[in-house]
Amino acid sequence: ALLAQFLVAFGCACGRGAHYQVEADRHYTNQFVVLVGPTATGRKGSSWGHVRRLLADADPAFARCLVGGLSSGEGLIAQVRDPADEHDGQAPSDKRRLVVEPEFAQTLKVLAREGNTLSAIVRQAWDGDPLQTIVRNDPLRATGASIGIVAHITRDELLRYLTATELANGFANRFLLIAVKRSKLLPFGGALDGDRFTEVRDAIRLALRFAQQHRPITFDDDARERWIDTYEQLSTARAGLAGAATARAEAHTVRLALIYALLDLS
Repeated sequence: ALLAQFLVAFGCACGRGAHYQVEADRHYTNQFVVLVGPTATGRKGSSWGHVRRLLADADPAFARCLVGGLSSGEGLIAQVRDPADEHDGQAPSDKRRLVVEPEFAQTLKVLAREGNTLSAIVRQAWDGDPLQTIVRNDPLRATGASIGIVAHITRDELLRYLTATELANGFANRFLLIAVKRSKLLPFGGALDGDRFTEVRDAIRLALRFAQQHRPITFDDDARERWIDTYEQLSTARAGLAGAATARAEAHTVRLALIYALLDLS
């Protein structure tokens, strides 16, 4: 839980800088993750608190980019919308948004409402496409946004509320589904403090500066060979809903590799 949320939060904080180019498409560092585990003993919320503290200290501006309450596509676009005209001073200048949903079951319920645009807009956000609604009055548009999602849910809720439609239409496979559980008993909790905290925070600051430079990141020779070896396994189509839920394995792998490379200043 700590690692998955950190990688997603860091990737979102990088913004639209470094990227991996494949054919005409660019993969940026934005990622979506759903932590699946029991209430309370899964420690999903406790793990997020550590990640939030670390990223907020490394990049105070990013702390203002944390939002919650996914309920409509229009609401998500409004968070990162483009100015309506040259006189619009209310449009956000920082287009990074990390959506934190500790009750992802509520979001899944919203998707089932007729006419709700959230599923389509979330899919566009992961792809890095311009976000827009086509309506007669007050159309919204957002370009160049870096949107990440960190969500928590129990196994029972996931099985109950994730529909076959969202599995088949590409909504679910844009999320990393991570099973989490408490790994040890800590009566007084755990924390990263003192010199160790400062060391990690300063390393993240350096990595963010490195990652925010707009440039393509490519495979070196060794990585290229490993990618060729594993590509067939990652991209082979699998039957049924389980296959639909894992159909973007190669894209997730590339994005995670990109995030790790940037953390290594590589």
